[in-house]
Amino acid sequence: MSGPGPPAAGDPERIGDYRLTGVLGDGGQGVVHLGRDPSGRQVAVKLLHVRMAADPKVRERFMREAEVTRRVAAFCAAQVLDMGITGDRPYLVSEYIPGPSLKELVTGDGPRTGSGLDRLAVATLTALAAIHRAGIVHRDFKPDNVIMGPEGPVVIDFGIARVLDGTTTSSGLVGTPAYLSPEQLDGHQAGTASDVFSWAATMVFAATGHRAFPGDVAAAVMNAVSNREPDLTGVPERLRPLLAACLAKDPAARPAVSSLLAALTHEETVTTHEETALTREETGTADHRPRAPLPPPPGSRAPSSPAVPPGSRATSSPVVPPASPAPSPSATPPASRAPSSSAVPPASLAPSPPVTPSASHAPHRPARRRLLAAGAVVTVLILVAVAFQLWQPELPGTSAPSPTGLSGSSAPPSTAPSGTSAPSSSPT
Repeated sequence: MSGPGPPAAGDPERIGDYRLTGVLGDGGQGVVHLGRDPSGRQVAVKLLHVRMAADPKVRERFMREAEVTRRVAAFCAAQVLDMGITGDRPYLVSEYIPGPSLKELVTGDGPRTGSGLDRLAVATLTALAAIHRAGIVHRDFKPDNVIMGPEGPVVIDFGIARVLDGTTTSSGLVGTPAYLSPEQLDGHQAGTASDVFSWAATMVFAATGHRAFPGDVAAAVMNAVSNREPDLTGVPERLRPLLAACLAKDPAARPAVSSLLAALTHEETVTTHEETALTREETGTADHRPRAPLPPPPGSRAPSSPAVPPGSRATSSPVVPPASPAPSPSATPPASRAPSSSAVPPASLAPSPPVTPSASHAPHRPARRRLLAAGAVVTVLILVAVAFQLWQPELPGTSAPSPTGLSGSSAPPSTAPSGTSAPSSSPT
């Protein structure tokens, strides 16, 4: 949208509360006037053509533009301020964005180059992403509908935009054929991939000054869009693979807007939509899958080994009772064996690997104590039986040597006098 021109003959002086001061443009649907609101602020007033105002579908589409535009983020679109009807013709009032359209800028100043082209690509893609997040498919993204405002590109003209929930549709071919996707030309429903196609065709024009699908008549242009490869002559090498992928005939083969932004900001390489999804899945598996093994890491074994004395693991075995109580059952009571199992602190056994006996020690401590108690009882019973055998009276006419070296026991029969054997064989 270039600077305002003078009002044409027959143009109204006022529309509603807005005083008209010039003409900003004349499009297929209506005339865009420059005006001022009651406070003196400049606004753009779009008035539907008289010849189209009688068509109910056109009127509905024109009025729906206000609803659709209000759903889009303010930074990337000219915001609708008001709407109404004058003389049976609907109008829309939006904020005025001073500056030429992208078509006017390229036609007057030449193609965009260098970092300026990159900034244009990123800024328009960011606007397109915001439009899609609002649930809108623009369906008419082209150089005429990108205003190069003082604060960056702004997308305008949502007159034929479609809400993604499918509640609003448009019959017939509406838009500029050179920037429409093949599915739109075939009469299929347009999705976000259609806007990606139109964006790429717009970037080809911005970078070269010519259209990606040239033709002198609409039929030739439509045939080129549907059946021929795009003319990317003059497109910088760094952008050529990306734009070629966006201009694929199959909508599913085109990159998503998020993937395009990542590629332009050097976050990832340029791939198609399907390849990008596969690459991200593989990358996510490689980067985010858990690497720790099920057993504790080897580094956790080092702190636990110095805390356990060398001989403590032998005494903590759940199947072999301690050997220290064997010589004398009376010297060490059974109750004193419980502390021997706690010589190894439970905390020092927790980090041990599950394949060693010490790893299973902590969960089965009650069973181990029962085994130790049972072993102690068996040892006591054996010692009691041995003592009983030692101290029972000998049978008459027999003489048995003492199996122990206890004091007070009889000497061996070969050396004892005959008088000393009688007391040992007779009951006391």
